[in-house]
Amino acid sequence: MKHEEPPNVAQQKSLDKTQKDIRAIATEVDFKPYLEAVSMASQRTRFTVYVLIAALLLIITTYRNTASPDWTNSRLTQFQLAYACLQDSSASSECVEAIKYAKGFMLLHSDGPEPLSLDKEWQLELREQINDLIKQRTDALTLHLPFFGLAIDMNDLGMMGGFLLASILYVLYASLSSETENIERAKGKAAKINDKNMREDYLELLLMHQVLSSPSKAKIGIGKGLYVLFILVAAVHLWVCYDDRDSFHVAVTLEGKGAAVVDTILEWTFCALVIFFCSLCFWQQRKLNKSLRSLADSV
Repeated sequence: MKHEEPPNVAQQKSLDKTQKDIRAIATEVDFKPYLEAVSMASQRTRFTVYVLIAALLLIITTYRNTASPDWTNSRLTQFQLAYACLQDSSASSECVEAIKYAKGFMLLHSDGPEPLSLDKEWQLELREQINDLIKQRTDALTLHLPFFGLAIDMNDLGMMGGFLLASILYVLYASLSSETENIERAKGKAAKINDKNMREDYLELLLMHQVLSSPSKAKIGIGKGLYVLFILVAAVHLWVCYDDRDSFHVAVTLEGKGAAVVDTILEWTFCALVIFFCSLCFWQQRKLNKSLRSLADSV
C-alpha cells in the first residue's frame, strides 16, 4: 500500500521549494549587474586595444614610407638616374640597371637587350613618372588620422604621435584597472552565494566574458600577447624619437634653433610618457591575468 505524507509535511516541502526558487531568482537578479559591469569593462578594454593597434600600425607605416630606405624614394632615385643617363647617353653598369628597371616598371614586359637611348616620347613619360613620384613623396610627409580627421606633418610624428599613444595608453590603463576591480568585486559577490553549483556557474560566466585576457597558465597565451604589444609600442616610439635626433639640423633649418629645441624636448617628454604608460599597462594586465587565474582555480 502506497505511503502518503501528511498534508502539513507536503505543504512544508512545497513551501521550502518555492522559497528556494525565489532565493535563486533573487540571487540571479542581484548578481546580474556585476556580470554586466565586467562585460562592459572588457568591451572597453578591447576597443581601446583595437584603437592602439590601429594607431601603432599607422605610425609604423607612415614612418616606413618616409624613413630611409623607403620604396618611394628608392624608386624615384632609379628613375632620376635612368633619365639622367638617357640625357648623357652613359653606358655605365649603374645606368644600364637603372634604365632596365625604369623600362620594366613602365612597360611591364621588356624582353631583349636594353637600349641606352629610347625615343623622346618614352623619355617624356619617364619625366612625368618622376614628377608623380616626387608628388607622392611629398604627400607621404603628411600623416592623416582616420579616427580623428587630423593631419600631422611627418616632422611632428614623434611629438604628436607620442601624445596620441600616451593618451590611448592612459585610457587603456584606466580600462584595465576598472576591469580588474570589477572582477574582484564580482568574485566577492559570488563568494556570498551559498549554492555551490550556482556560484561556480556565475564564476564560469565571468571567465567566458574574457577575450583579450586569459586565465591560462601556458607560456604563450592571449593575455600574455598584450605584453608583446605594450613592449612593441614603447620600442617603436623610442625608435622614431631616436631617429629624429639625426634630423635635428633639418628642424633648425626650417623653424630655427629655439623652436627645434622646444619640439625636441616635447617629443622626448611624450616618449617618456609612452614608456611610462606602457609599463603601467603591462603591470595592470599582469594583475588582471593573475586575478583571472585565481578565478579559474576557484571554479
